[in-house]
Order: sequence, then C-alpha cells, then structure tokens
Amino acid sequence: MIEPFGNTVTDPGRKRKLTCGIVDDEPLARRGLRRLAEMNDMLHVAWSADCVERAEAMMREVDDVDLLFLDIDMPGESGLEFARRLMGKCMVVFITAYSAFAIDSYEVEAIDYLLKPVQPDRFVKAVEKAFRLKFAEGIKAAPSMTVCVKSDRRYVVVPIADIVYVEGMKDYVMFYLKEKPRVVTRMTMKGALGVLPEEMFLRVNKSFIVNLRMVEAYDSASLTVGGTGIPIGKVYRDAVLARLAGEKK
Repeated sequence: MIEPFGNTVTDPGRKRKLTCGIVDDEPLARRGLRRLAEMNDMLHVAWSADCVERAEAMMREVDDVDLLFLDIDMPGESGLEFARRLMGKCMVVFITAYSAFAIDSYEVEAIDYLLKPVQPDRFVKAVEKAFRLKFAEGIKAAPSMTVCVKSDRRYVVVPIADIVYVEGMKDYVMFYLKEKPRVVTRMTMKGALGVLPEEMFLRVNKSFIVNLRMVEAYDSASLTVGGTGIPIGKVYRDAVLARLAGEKK
C-alpha cells in the first residue's frame, strides 16, 4: 500500500523543510509516524509505504526525498538491506522494536534509530539531527562552522572555511582542504551541496563544487582554485560566471 500525502512531486509552500517518506508494514505504526511528522514544521511528508518495493516506486517518482523513516523488520526485503542500497542517497532513521538492531543501523550510516513505540521527544531529536545535517546549522551561518563526515570508519570534523573544493566520484566525494589532507566520505554531490553554505560554494560542473572565496583566476572555460585548474561545465557556465563576477566586484 502506498499513501501519498498532498502533492508528491512538489509543494510550493514548503521552505527549508526536509522531504520525508515513511516505510513500515504495520498500519498503526505508519499512522503514528505520519501524525508525528505532520506536527513537525521541519518536515514535509511526501508519502508512506508498507514495503520496500512500494517505497522504491515512490522514490522514483519523488526524487528529492531527504529522509526516510524506515522499519527494519518487514516481510520481503528488510529495512537494513534497503538502507545498504540507499547509502549516500538520502538520510535514514530506523524504526524498530528491537534494540539489538542499533549496531547494525550504524553500519549502514543511519543517522538515528527509534524504538517502538516511538516517543515524541526522541522523534523530534532525530528530525533535528537530520535538519542540521541537511542545512549545516543554517545556510547563513558564519564560515567558522564545521561539517562532520564519516571517513575511514571515523567521524571527521571539517571546518567549512578550510574547504577549497569538493570532487565527486559516484557515491563518494573528496573534500580538498587548505593545508590539510583531503577527506573522503560516502556522499553524493547533492548531499555535499546540502551541507555547504550556498553563499560560499557553487557547483561548476558535474563533478566539482568550489569555494568561491578561494577562486584565484577564471575565464569562460575554466577556473583555478587552490592551484588546481577546474573546467566550467557548459550547462553551469552562465550561473558560474555571474556568481564569480559578483564575488570579484
């Protein structure tokens, strides 16, 4: 069963909210999660589904889902198996009746897990964590803020002001830092854009995001940042040149 809520493709009135989906085979659990989510002004609930197969169908239709509330123990493919395939594509909060699954949840980089019956205060904390990860404590925050990413089985705190540029490679990105070793983490380019301040960073082609404040030189075809030449993609060119012209005034 799939239960779409409102317009599943876009919600013009939604600003600074996480688009979420709910996956649980228990109707009462789905309704309870839906009520908690709809009372939270940080969330826009796009749909709910009772199994992984139907959840995947909805994710193909609603391609900008930020967060999944995902039951672990379901008929057919389990939530854990689904989460392994989703790694880097969206954030996951597991919903489970068994605390023994907590360790497994961290192996697939879930941002939190909630025990059934879900308590409203724990639900709010999980949503707040997801919101911080998506919006990096606020897009307009000072450049001294940091982003925390998982790299080589450890969590690394990266000062955003030290990021020179970001290179994407399939489901991984590399943060190139000023006077520090690069940091590799499992994340999509969309995910990287979501945690970086938009007034500081701009995507210049399919594979690179640059810190505008560190651009040393540019022309209509390429730019130099941190001593590295990076081509400007054709579809990005007008936006990139306009932003660079504004930065250099």
